[in-house]
Order: sequence, then C-alpha cells, then structure tokens
Amino acid sequence: MLITAALRDKLQEHGVATEFGHDFHLPDQSSFEPPCSLKRMQAVFSLEMGAFSFARSGYYFGVKIGRYTSIDDDVQSGRGSHPVSWSTTSPLFYQGHRHVFNQPVEAAETFRTNAPPQKAKVTVIGNDVRIGYGALVAQGVTIGDGAIIQPCAVVTKDVPPYAIVAGNPGVITGMRFPPIIAARMQALAWWRYAFWDLSGAPVTEPEAFLDFVHRAADAGIAPHEPAAITLSTLT
Repeated sequence: MLITAALRDKLQEHGVATEFGHDFHLPDQSSFEPPCSLKRMQAVFSLEMGAFSFARSGYYFGVKIGRYTSIDDDVQSGRGSHPVSWSTTSPLFYQGHRHVFNQPVEAAETFRTNAPPQKAKVTVIGNDVRIGYGALVAQGVTIGDGAIIQPCAVVTKDVPPYAIVAGNPGVITGMRFPPIIAARMQALAWWRYAFWDLSGAPVTEPEAFLDFVHRAADAGIAPHEPAAITLSTLT
C-alpha cells in the first residue's frame, strides 16, 4: 500500500512514527502497537511491530517484531534463499518469468515446471531484542526475547532467549544473564508494561529491576494494551 503524506499523518496521530519525507510503501498486511517507529525501514509481504520498538532502516520481508526491540541501520531480515540442491538456483524454474522480469516474455508463456513453489516463512523477532548495524537475519528464523545480534552478524538459525550472536555464520558468543535471571525475565514478561509506568526502576541492576517490576505488578500496575493499528483502519 502506498503511504502518502496524509496517511503518514494518520499513522503519526495513532502513535506510529516514521522518518520518511516522501511517499513510501507498506504491506497491506501491516499491524502496529503504538507507540512504535518505522523510521526508514523498507517492508514487504507482511509486518507486525510491537509497542516501544523501532527499526532504523533496511529490508524486512514477512517480519513479526515484539516490544522494546531496537534495530539499527541497514539490517536485512526475512530475505529468502535459493534452492541449492536442485539442478539450478534460478527462480525462473519455480517463480515464473513474470515474477522475475516484472513483464511477460512471449516465448516463455508455454513453459511449465514440476518444481514446487517456494513458500514464504515469517521471521519472528522477540521482545527486548537488539540487532546491530548491517546484520542479516534469514527468513523463518526466530530470535528469542532479550537476544543481542551483533553488527554484521549473519543469523541462519533460531537464537535462544538472551543469547549474544556474532560472526558469519552467526554463533552464540555468550549469554546476557545467568539462566536464573533470564528465566525470571521471561516469566515476568516485563515488556507487558509501558516504560512510563516503570518510572524509577533500577534498569542498571537486572535483579533489582525484576524485583521492582514484580512489586509494581503486585500493586496492580496495568499492562499496556493499546488497540492494534492496521492500515485498513486508517483508509
């Protein structure tokens, strides 16, 4: 869908910010939890973004992003791969010439193939994930909550929660927290709450932060539950 200046203003009014100074496109299948920011990201096929997340720039194909996730510039996420075990890697044999050339080729109109069509897989990026500059995340991968993907890493496999991944191919180089802290983070799911309701939380001390959020939850703090913003609701 073409996002015009008028539609950009509507997104902004509903808490979905961008940094585009011109018209751009978003997938018809787009859904956002405000507040969040698209900044200058290029998205195709489908996109979901949770509250308090942003992606600076890059390419995103069929991506679901959780809350409080920070994605740096020039990240590539959800790009597909070509079949390497077939006779050829050319998509002309399974996507068709019209898809590849964006125009009909008369001589190829009668071409038939027995190759199965390649199905798109959704890439899932969890809550409180950090993805550094220039990283590549393969289509269909799941990145667990709290994980860190270092700049220029190439992620071809699922990443466990709170793992730190670096290199090409990406490998786990460490964990953010000891297992007991990581388990508490996921059990509490602190990202359910708006950061403004966690004023004063000791963010530099993970255990004290967890204790703070736990007490706030026991005191009745309400989860942040905004209505989802879809393009169809704005047009």
